[in-house]
Parts: sequence; structure tokens; C-alpha cells
Amino acid sequence: SQEPIELEGIVVQGSSRLKAWDMDGLVRRMNAGWGWYITRDRMERMPSGRLMDFMRDVPGVRLNHSGLSTSMVIRGKACRPQIYVDGMPWIFELDFALREFLSDELEAVEIFRGQLEIPGEFRRNSDPCAVVAIWTRRGA
Repeated sequence: SQEPIELEGIVVQGSSRLKAWDMDGLVRRMNAGWGWYITRDRMERMPSGRLMDFMRDVPGVRLNHSGLSTSMVIRGKACRPQIYVDGMPWIFELDFALREFLSDELEAVEIFRGQLEIPGEFRRNSDPCAVVAIWTRRGA
């Protein structure tokens, strides 16, 4: 028959692979041993105040400062990392994030220093050279 048949409606539901505040995911990634983590207890033991100060201790990562601009060098190669804040992609540049976030606002920071370390939930529509995932205390 060429007469149209009315079908019952379809409901589609979806969810992000990365939740806005994914503490379980953070713990899972830490236990897997990939990447470098700066946790709240470490931040409380250091007198420093900005995310930039904590990033200086990450093995294989060097920050180059030129005026107000900061670039990241990972294992000798310049890199523009993908940045996430509380699970959402950050649209600003790295140097703004490094200066903007103070230690009393942060819960944890994850740093993945190359393609082999970056977990699937941080691979959006591109293949970043590195990922910096910032988890604020607001998101907790």
C-alpha cells in the first residue's frame, strides 16, 4: 500500500561521556596510572597561589613565558593543549587559565602529556597534543 502509516513517536536520550563533575572518573583515571595529577591535598601543602605554580612541577612539561603569553612545551615539543574546566571545553588560551585559577578555587588538575596518555572522554572532535583538565571546588 502507498498510504502513509503513522508510527508511534520515538524518544532519544543521550548523555555526555564526561560529566560536569566527574569525581568517579577522576579517581578511575588516577588509578589507571595515566597522566599527572595535582590533588587538593597537594595544593594545601604548597604555599603557592596559581595553577601556573603547580604546573611547573609536572615532569616533561615546561612553560615558556613571553610577556602576557605562555606556551607549553611537552618533552621538547611546543603544544597547545585542550583545556577542560569542570568537564566542559575551555575556550580561552592556556596562559589565561594558568593565571586565572587560584589554588583555593581548585579541587584537582589532570595533565595528560601526549596522545598515549589522553583518555577517551577527553578526545572530542580533535586530537590534542595534550589535555589539562581543571576541576574547581565550585563544580564539586
